[in-house]
Amino acid sequence: MIKKKKGLLFWCTQQQRYGIQYDDGEVNYGLHCGAALEVFSDGRWVQTHVTYDDEWYLTGIGPMRDGMFVRVSDPCLY
Repeated sequence: MIKKKKGLLFWCTQQQRYGIQYDDGEVNYGLHCGAALEVFSDGRWVQTHVTYDDEWYLTGIGPMRDGMFVRVSDPCLY
């Protein structure tokens, strides 16, 4: 079973993109287009990926916002 890392999205002003503050204290300072993750929405995990078109958003979810609860399967990729 693949362990998934959970955390919260935040806007990184230095990188000008969203990052993830993981529950274990580790920080990813910049997600890129195509990064696959899951967002907790309406009481369930929804698979999505990061994209950009005038603003950062999650396919099938909508605009990315600070504090969104996410998880990734392989945080080393992002």
